Amino acid sequence: MMDNEIIQALSTLGFDFAYEEYAGSNDTYIVYSEYDGRPEAYADNQEILESFYYQFDIFSKSDYSALLKALKQSLFLLGGTRQNEFSHFEGEVHQRSIRFKFIRETE
Repeated sequence: MMDNEIIQALSTLGFDFAYEEYAGSNDTYIVYSEYDGRPEAYADNQEILESFYYQFDIFSKSDYSALLKALKQSLFLLGGTRQNEFSHFEGEVHQRSIRFKFIRETE
């Protein structure tokens, strides 16, 4: 799990964010969650690397392109690799979902 690193990265963006569910009232915010975790590599029958898969959802009623760029940059700096990205529209709210994979040494 990389929660502390994710929180630190999201804190630098200047927008509200929440884990799994946002309870605030801002028009633009980020919701994130971990949707998978698995062993990545073994040595001598011991797990030595593990991967964490996170989804980040930007919700906005206005142009969020600068936030999207900043979010991606901060996740790349954490060593993440983008897995996929897609958009949803519901009423006047735009949702952009981005999935990132992170690999870390097993503790």
